[in-house]
Amino acid sequence: MKPPLLKMFAFLLGLGVPVTLPLAGATAHEYWISLERGQLQAGEPIVADLKVGEHLSGTAYPYLGDRYVSFRIQNADGQAAVESFEGDLPAVRQASLDRGLNIVAQQTIAFRLTYDDPETFRAYLAYEGLDHILAEHEKRGLAQTGFSERYTRYAKALVQVGPASTRDADRFTGLPFEVVAIDNPYTGRDKVRVQLLWQGKPLGNAQINVFHAPSREAKTEVRTDAEGRAEIPLQGDGEYLLNAVHMLPVEGAPPVAWESHWASLSFRL
Repeated sequence: MKPPLLKMFAFLLGLGVPVTLPLAGATAHEYWISLERGQLQAGEPIVADLKVGEHLSGTAYPYLGDRYVSFRIQNADGQAAVESFEGDLPAVRQASLDRGLNIVAQQTIAFRLTYDDPETFRAYLAYEGLDHILAEHEKRGLAQTGFSERYTRYAKALVQVGPASTRDADRFTGLPFEVVAIDNPYTGRDKVRVQLLWQGKPLGNAQINVFHAPSREAKTEVRTDAEGRAEIPLQGDGEYLLNAVHMLPVEGAPPVAWESHWASLSFRL
């Protein structure tokens, strides 16, 4: 179980509250759209929480409109903005878009956090498969403490409305950093192919962390190939979360040294 202070850190980070990190060993803090149900009948609403936490264990927090650049639902035939009210919990309760695979997609505004413990930064990079960033950090002659990271979240969730078909497909929604499911996970498969896209182009050799509930403590790590593709094993019913982080250097804007982009894809079988 996470210590209470780390739980509070994860909650504040998800809300975009500026945070200084004194905690050695604080690592991941996934952000995702957590569906109440992943498979609906026509006319049933999509209900989902916005969560931040670890290993699919997190705190739901309310809809806060000024935190999002975009928040919408789309399918093969069209799209609609998420129309929640400030403070709504769950954050999403909205009619689905007829039949087929509905895609809920969100981009947050950029937030910032500051590191006051070098071990926190090292542990985070190791967890996300970004060890090379530490060498770059040292090569750039950056301080070990007191530097900041700017981060943006891009979250997607897949909802099947009506009978599932292999013709129903996820698609690129235009998010700057995005996980796209090549296969429909609701068609009874034992694995799903995905593609990781940065600025609409494949991102190769990137780590994707895969979480599954109820087995919350398990984490599967896969890496994308040169085309940004990877195969994700499915372990039966439950909630799935795929999470990837892409980090870039920021020059000439001290104390901001790095900019990270977080892509998540979730679905519930």
